[in-house]
Order: sequence, then C-alpha cells, then structure tokens
Amino acid sequence: ICCTVKDSLLSTLEQLVLHQDRFDYIVIETTGMANPGPIISSFWTDDNLGSRLRIDGVICVVDSANIVKYLQSSDISYEVQQQISYADRILMNKADLVDQQSYESALAAVKQFNNFAVFGQSVRGNVDLDFVLAINSFSSAHGSIQGIYQATSDNQAVFCYPCEPANTPTTISGSEAGTIPKAHVKSTVSSLALRFDRAFDLKALQAKLDYLVYEQNIQDNVRSETTASADSSMKIYRMKGIIHIDGDNTLHVLQAVHNLFDLERSEYTKGSENDKTNGQSLLIIIGASLDESYLRCQLET
Repeated sequence: ICCTVKDSLLSTLEQLVLHQDRFDYIVIETTGMANPGPIISSFWTDDNLGSRLRIDGVICVVDSANIVKYLQSSDISYEVQQQISYADRILMNKADLVDQQSYESALAAVKQFNNFAVFGQSVRGNVDLDFVLAINSFSSAHGSIQGIYQATSDNQAVFCYPCEPANTPTTISGSEAGTIPKAHVKSTVSSLALRFDRAFDLKALQAKLDYLVYEQNIQDNVRSETTASADSSMKIYRMKGIIHIDGDNTLHVLQAVHNLFDLERSEYTKGSENDKTNGQSLLIIIGASLDESYLRCQLET
C-alpha cells in the first residue's frame, strides 16, 4: 500500500478483525517509495483498532546490490533514508549478488541512518520467520527492552562527517570500528544514543516529548515545505527509550514514531535482576539534522 491511503487501510483492518479467527498475523507491505511513519502512527490514533491489534515491528528489506546507488540519487535518497530510519529489523537482501567488500560497504551505508536496528542477511528474500515476526518492538515486553539495552550499551550512534578533506572518515561508531563505504552518502539523517543520570518527572517529560515529537515536527515540516528542502530543520522519525520516573519503582518504556509517542510502564522494576540501566535513563533517537545539545537541553531542563 501507499502511505497516502492509510484511511482505506484502517477500514480494511477493521473489517479483518471481525474475522480474526481466520488468521494469526497481518503483514502490511508498503510501496517502494512509501513513508511508513503515517501508517505506523495510525494504529495509535484509532482507539477502536488499537485495542484489538498491536504493531509488532517495522521491517526494511534492503537491496544490497543497489542501495549505495539509491542513497546517492537526488530523486529518491530522502525516501530511502526515511524507510531505513523507521525500521526495527533490516534485512540485507541479494547478499549473493555482491562480493564481501561491496556487501560491507552497503551495510555501512545503511548503518549511517539507523545503527540501532537488528540486521540480518538473505538471498531471494528467504528469511527465518522468527527474525521478522513476533519481535515485540513496540511493546514494553522483555524483547523490546533488551533491544534498547543492547543498542545503548554498544554506544552505536553514527554521525556524518564532512567529505573533505579526502582522508577524513565518512562515518564513525562508538568503537571507531566497521567498514567505511567507498562512496560517502551525504545526508543529515543520523542516530543518537543518549544517557541521562537522572529520573524524570512524568508530566514534565510528557510535555517535553509532546513538543519535540509533535509540535516541533509539525513546525519543521511546514518550514521544509516552505523552503522546498527535505532536510532544512530537525525532524525526529523514531525514538525508543527506557526511562526512570520520579516516585515510581517501575521502569517505563518510550516508543515514538512520526508525530506520536507512547510512554508506559514495563514489567521491570528498578534494581531488579533485569534492570541493566545502572540508574540511567536511556534514549535512542533517529532523525534528520539532530542537534544533540539542543535535545539534551530540552529534555533535562
């Protein structure tokens, strides 16, 4: 489906759930150029549907043989970056059509825009169903929390560096490891892993998130349309986090997509065996033109 027909999608899904005894799972495939953000957020805005269906995760299938070329194309690069940014699992397909060096370059190019997803490899789309189904990426369950632990502990934030001088690395990870693509993909899309040595006031944090995820995203979209530039202002595509809340002994899980967010209590308590936060609130942010200093200031003050 296309991202512009989400109302028709919701109507179709509402009809499907009337016969939910006939199926176990619903897979929604978007068109090659679709922005998945509005489709994902529609599940949170439809209370009737949201009570009967839940989002399990977002899968992005990457053409390993052509992805670097797509990311360098001025016509489609922005849409490709968006699709990568929203993904929880990224499947590097057509791995058999490229040599190891080309594959590593393709993988590094993709990780510039989303280094927090779980990556897999496939040939002709053959994949273990456990990799794409029942991954619980949008829940407060064990799987989602463990994924956030892993991403933030690896310090995997990736940033774009200038293309000049020629010997300057085009990407860098927390460990300064990985393969650098031969051709640098110039973009403002990046990912951040933030740690806060504090707990947050619930209502104050909700107000700050509302501003960052909804109000600022809307304002920036208007500015982008006015300036006809896809990357003229900061945009947040996806956020995940494990948050400590003042006066609450339960860890909270944050999920945000497009211009909506959800902050709910998890099954983990502070200081329990499964609490690996070391008292810190952990936050992953994926978006365009991200300003770490500004984001920290907005969340901490």
